[in-house]
Amino acid sequence: MVSETEICKIEIESDVTLPGLRDVYRLWRTSKGDALYPASVDLLAMPEMINSSIIFDLKDPGDPLNAKVSFVGTSMSKGAGFELTGRRLKGLVEAPNIQRMVIAAATRAEPLVLGPIPVHFKPHSFLNVQHMSLPLSSDGKTLTRILYAGESV
Repeated sequence: MVSETEICKIEIESDVTLPGLRDVYRLWRTSKGDALYPASVDLLAMPEMINSSIIFDLKDPGDPLNAKVSFVGTSMSKGAGFELTGRRLKGLVEAPNIQRMVIAAATRAEPLVLGPIPVHFKPHSFLNVQHMSLPLSSDGKTLTRILYAGESV
């Protein structure tokens, strides 16, 4: 059973409660085949989720705060209010749940889910968002990137 306030490993598909994230998780599972991690996930196959996704490049999985944004969906940049591409995770202090999810994914090297939990977007404006982080690899074995995606209830 997934906790709404703790970051949990995705054990079964139903741990991901929102349909868009569940589709991304299914695609991640299919993409990895027999490998520990997939090299990529074709987000173009899910245009409704590409805007709510970020890919972080890990130069050193032992130092996830230095992970660098290599791809960011439009709605993520709009929600942040500034361009995220090229920014390092440690500079995203405005997005503590994304930081938590990427650090946990780099540390635990497994698919993770959090929430839905309330997220503050603008003064007096909240959305309940479920967060998901999925490990990616250039060789199928070594964690080199993290796919983060979020979906609101």
